[in-house]
Amino acid sequence: MQNGMVLVFDLRQTVSALELRNGLTCNPVHTIYSLSDDSTVHSGLKRLLTASSVGLCQWNIGDAHEQPILITDTVNQGVCISLAYCPSGDNVVATFRPKVEMPDETSISQLSQPPSSDMGNHVQGSHVLVKRLGSIYQKLGSTSANVPGIRLPKSTILELEDSNSAFACGDEATSNLVLRGLPSLTFTQFLQSYHPIRDVKYTALRRPGDLLFHPVPVL
Repeated sequence: MQNGMVLVFDLRQTVSALELRNGLTCNPVHTIYSLSDDSTVHSGLKRLLTASSVGLCQWNIGDAHEQPILITDTVNQGVCISLAYCPSGDNVVATFRPKVEMPDETSISQLSQPPSSDMGNHVQGSHVLVKRLGSIYQKLGSTSANVPGIRLPKSTILELEDSNSAFACGDEATSNLVLRGLPSLTFTQFLQSYHPIRDVKYTALRRPGDLLFHPVPVL
């Protein structure tokens, strides 16, 4: 919700929410993932991974009295604008852009800023790779990136052959789709697009190793 709350519904009965949880801040949650089961924990709780401008949080659904857990490795990285998660390898990549520093040195989230000519293009941000180990998150690395100055970009993690993974996202400066290997986050390939990419998804085809990308440009 816009006030940072998370609502959980039973799809068999959606008249009212099963749980209505307060966030740690009032920043809107822009991405939600259901986490894969942790074989080392048999508490019956379901876990969610969410992203807002302040960073990433894990929520334990089923315990209404427990607050969400802020993932500290994603704090003070800037404004979180995108989140990609791959359940098979429990890899998490969060994308950040710089905060806006006002003359009185008060930091404000770019998510709440009106458009301006200075912020309309790309800015220098970063991708941060975090590994999920049960309820523990470990930062493995980061890399700089050209990210949008205003909007929230989309990204995804690809499952490749031989248990390899790659991170795919749009490059705001070139409009290309960029692939980076995991866990190194090193550049591996780009696919040319003539329009800014607003969304990207992938589909594994029947033949091993074949991938079909769906960049969705604004025409």
